[in-house]
Amino acid sequence: EGFDLTPKQLLQVNAMKTGKHFIEIEQVANFINEFEYPIYFLDYETAMSVIPPFDGTSPYQQIPFQFSLHILDEPGAALRHEMYLHKENSDSTLELSKHLAKHIGNKGSIVTWNANFEKSCNTRMGIIHPEFEDFYEKVNERVVDLAIPFQQNWFVDHRFLGSYSIKKVLPVLIPELSYKDLD
Repeated sequence: EGFDLTPKQLLQVNAMKTGKHFIEIEQVANFINEFEYPIYFLDYETAMSVIPPFDGTSPYQQIPFQFSLHILDEPGAALRHEMYLHKENSDSTLELSKHLAKHIGNKGSIVTWNANFEKSCNTRMGIIHPEFEDFYEKVNERVVDLAIPFQQNWFVDHRFLGSYSIKKVLPVLIPELSYKDLD
């Protein structure tokens, strides 16, 4: 009490005090209703090095070497999974780009968590491999950031501890998918 709090901070404090969560259902529903099928859930894993390992890369640049892509073709359909893992000590971005282009169609929403990261990876891979520049520009136009409802405080839970990190949100919403039990 007595602290000058932003509206975002006040929501989190109220959630902590009451132990309840707050959901702006209409905002969340509007956000989700914008998704277009097929829906692609995309995640990259990256590596970085102080010494640029390949032509076209920079020190400390995050270089994608793996993608995971879950695909939901239509409501109620079975979720499909595609992936690529680069195992050689070579530039991973060309083969990764070829595999990704093979599995992402030219329509539908591409859902990520923290979209700026995936979009920046896409942009860099398009620069490194100009033959994929147009592909990645079109992909980036379709990217939707699943973190938005949490960033915008449309869903606040005291167990998020004021964070919208997937490592804080996921175990609250889907406890069986917690990062805590991963090796």
